[in-house]
Amino acid sequence: MAETCELVLALDAAGLTGRAQEVLSWSGQFRKEHGGYWTGKTWPENVHWPLEDNAWTAAAVLIANDALARKTATSELFRSLSGDDLAADDRAVGS
Repeated sequence: MAETCELVLALDAAGLTGRAQEVLSWSGQFRKEHGGYWTGKTWPENVHWPLEDNAWTAAAVLIANDALARKTATSELFRSLSGDDLAADDRAVGS
C-alpha cells in the first residue's frame, strides 16, 4: 500500500493527476475497520500479507490524499520538485 501511494505521488508530480486519483481510489479496499491500512496483498492468492497494519502505511495514504486534495502547504512538496535534477545541485544527499 505504501508503494502504491508513492506511485500516486509520482503520477501527480508528473502531471498525471487523474491517473493518480484513480490509483489512490483503490486504497479503500485496504482500509481496516479501525482506520488503519493493511500493508499489502498477495497475488494471485488475494490474501493480505503481511498480517499487519503499521504507521508508515497509514502515513503514506495520508500524504497521498493530502497531495491530491491540495489543501495544505505540504501538499505541494512533491510537485514542487517535479523536473528538478536534485543530483545536479547542492540539494543532493551527500553533496
